[in-house]
Amino acid sequence: MLPSFNKITLSQKDAEKLSWVTMKIVAFIFCFAWINVSITARLDLESRFPVGALDYLMKPVREEKLQQLIGRVRAKSAQEESRTFTLKNIDGTWRFFYSDILYFYSDRRKVILVTAKGTYPFYARLDEIAARLSAGFVRIHQRYLINPAHVDYLGSDSVTVLGQELPCSRKYRESALQKIAKSMMGDTFT
Repeated sequence: MLPSFNKITLSQKDAEKLSWVTMKIVAFIFCFAWINVSITARLDLESRFPVGALDYLMKPVREEKLQQLIGRVRAKSAQEESRTFTLKNIDGTWRFFYSDILYFYSDRRKVILVTAKGTYPFYARLDEIAARLSAGFVRIHQRYLINPAHVDYLGSDSVTVLGQELPCSRKYRESALQKIAKSMMGDTFT
């Protein structure tokens, strides 16, 4: 159940609950009836309501300002949506943010998506998944495709992701280890 709130009682905790319910695509917009609001008052609003509000509107709201804001909300939503992976399996349809995915591994025709919260099997080919995902995922083995942001340890023939050691085959080793090392150092790669 969504928490009940108003602009005075909205807290960071409520924002976190809402983010979880909507898969983190939440845009808070506060609308106030104060007439004389200075920059200082706006900064005070941002500190009093630290939930990452997209904007603070003052009444009466101009249609032009509202249309601009709706455009920003849609753009933010589209940007978040482009960083998700959706799968269908026997349990239903699941959506995951790329940042939550640890790795994928294949077991014959079945692929298992692994997150910190669990595993999610579905039928696909790892090559197809690699093509769907951003360049930020790295193939380390015929059976493994990993998110380098979650690599804890980089060895000569394996990587460790959240305590799980995964093999890195000769075929992918040089390219994969370079990409993972760059990611560990904070660099981006293509």
